[in-house]
Amino acid sequence: MFSVGVDKPLPVLRLDLEIFSGPEEEDGSPTYVVHDPVLTAFNKIGWEEAMVLMRLRRGQTLFALIRELRQQTTLRAKPDEIFALCEDAERHGLTENTLVRPPEELLEALKAKKKSPLGWLIQHYLYFRIPLIRPDALLEKLLPMTRLLVSTTALVFYCLAGLVGLFFLTQRFEAYISTFSYFFNFKGVVAFTAVMMVLKTAHELGHALVAKHYGLRVPTMGVAFMVFFPVAYSDVTDAWRLRHRRARLKIALAGIQVELAVGALAMAGWGLSQPGLFNSVCFILSSTTLISTLLVNLNPAMRYDGYYILSDLWGIDNLSQQSGQFTTWFLRRLLLGLDAPCPIHAVSRRRQFQMIAYTLYAWHYRFFLYLGIALLVYHKFTKPLGIVLFILEIVVFLLHPAIREIDMLRKQLNRLAINRRLLLTVFILLLSIGWAAMPLPRQSEAPAVFLPADSQTIYSYQSGQVIDVLKRRGNAVAPGEVILKIGSMTLQADIEDLTIAVSQLRSELEDILKSADRLGRVPEVKKQLASAEEALAGLQAQQQQLTIKATITGVVAELDEFIRPGCYVKGNQVIGKIVASEGRRIDAFVSETDATHMVSGKKVMFYPQDRSKPVPGTIEGISPIREDSAEVLDIGSLAIKTLPLTKDGFTDRLIFVESYYKVQIAPLLPTNSNLRLGTSGYIRYHTIKQSLAARFIEYCYTVFIRESSL
Repeated sequence: MFSVGVDKPLPVLRLDLEIFSGPEEEDGSPTYVVHDPVLTAFNKIGWEEAMVLMRLRRGQTLFALIRELRQQTTLRAKPDEIFALCEDAERHGLTENTLVRPPEELLEALKAKKKSPLGWLIQHYLYFRIPLIRPDALLEKLLPMTRLLVSTTALVFYCLAGLVGLFFLTQRFEAYISTFSYFFNFKGVVAFTAVMMVLKTAHELGHALVAKHYGLRVPTMGVAFMVFFPVAYSDVTDAWRLRHRRARLKIALAGIQVELAVGALAMAGWGLSQPGLFNSVCFILSSTTLISTLLVNLNPAMRYDGYYILSDLWGIDNLSQQSGQFTTWFLRRLLLGLDAPCPIHAVSRRRQFQMIAYTLYAWHYRFFLYLGIALLVYHKFTKPLGIVLFILEIVVFLLHPAIREIDMLRKQLNRLAINRRLLLTVFILLLSIGWAAMPLPRQSEAPAVFLPADSQTIYSYQSGQVIDVLKRRGNAVAPGEVILKIGSMTLQADIEDLTIAVSQLRSELEDILKSADRLGRVPEVKKQLASAEEALAGLQAQQQQLTIKATITGVVAELDEFIRPGCYVKGNQVIGKIVASEGRRIDAFVSETDATHMVSGKKVMFYPQDRSKPVPGTIEGISPIREDSAEVLDIGSLAIKTLPLTKDGFTDRLIFVESYYKVQIAPLLPTNSNLRLGTSGYIRYHTIKQSLAARFIEYCYTVFIRESSL
């Protein structure tokens, strides 16, 4: 850098740059905007920077610029401040020449900015744009016609349609929600995708037309990809030219207003029409606008409409960048006591809170959003791509910021002195590491259900007609007592035919044994008779099974109410259930990691879901085999989400998504306990002494072995 003790020439600002007034700051101070037409970039600057840059249009020397500033303005800039501003202008490519920094230094900085293809992919795969059309001329022609769509009469009509739609929605809400199930197929996905494309095109036209209304230029419209998912976009960055935030806010709100108007009309159309093509189109339009507006467009964590709306409402330009810089500075100061100047000047306490809250929310939302997308791709599409996306998330959101922060601290070691905040942070960090590494007794929870000690499922072995029902729900039964009888005409006919055949073969065998010349046929007839007798015995055994008997002492807890004499049942159809009248057990489902550390004889506590008194128990046994499905509907209910389950499309069984092992527990019930059978809840238990770090490593190893199919 040149010495500021002598007069030196300053760089000249590029002639194509524009500098114009921007909106006022929170404290009323004026701002200016620098427009770079080459990069289509707008950079906000303060009044002091604007006064200097405006005077760099022509060749200037340092001392001449200082004299001019003192004569024409109230600014009293120091030489080092002017040189710092000139360096920053050169760094952003705003000057035609370089006189402040040596050319060698600029070349090194340029090389450092260049990224490898892999680096570009890591930075841009989350979001990149493809411009398709230049719509400026078309928007000029459309603007007069579209003004009718935003007239007072049109707005009143949209509001009335919305009220009508909301009325029908409240009256037929369940019917509206249930309609989604009819579109969970390939045709439904195609229909929703097509409607979404049309709707988002109208959304972006709303932004573009309002921008055109304010005399701005819309250079491009096209498709943006967020984690390879296509969404429409329109380039309305010229909104930075507007001095009043209210006008910029109208541009940001235009797309949402278009969707809300379409959604209001579609919802009214859905409520007023009968089932059919028009009704289906209205449903798709209304549901798509509700989902995209509430979950996507209004979310400020992503750079959609909600982000720009919040930015203008708070009066913070470049909300993400400024909030990120301030939050990083605040955390460094809070945790490390780093004495560095604040990157943003004159920040009120309200704005500080807003920027910190926004940054923390955006960081967490983006991390979990992209992580969820990676897991979705891994489980539903292709595992290799899911693994690559997962690694990219870890690199982009965790490793890269950590390495960058460590490098920054290394460069600022001269400012980092031993202080109370730094010592407290180091102490808490070491304490957390020690706590995670120390083998301590850990308390865990697992879903469980209260069951009888024994049970018998009543089902028909073969299809047939019910002859008699001897027991009903609530009846006590003993082993051997008949529950119901089923008859099968087909089975009875086969038994009668085989009985006749056996009788004939026996008669034939007796005749052969009386005739000496026919003794050679004895082995053959005996073989046929043995085969027929064996088949007859099998059919008679099947017939006996149609008389369903109790095998345990208990009570008929469940019995199909539609089972009565004369009705037909299918083979292997479940009809009911008998539960033991004495003895109870608790079945718990624990993770694979905890199952390896559980020991028989340990005490646990069962907490029922109905908030009745907890029940103590003792572990009796741990199944060595992984449970693949949920036996009990109460614990496997998809509604209460007790366990991660998925429904088998062929058998309708509830299948466990992860590895769980059944642990059988003997409850110690008080004499006056009225805990209902089938009550679900959870058990709380202590595992062996193990550090959190060891458990995490063990869990990662288990997942690796399972997912790699080793």
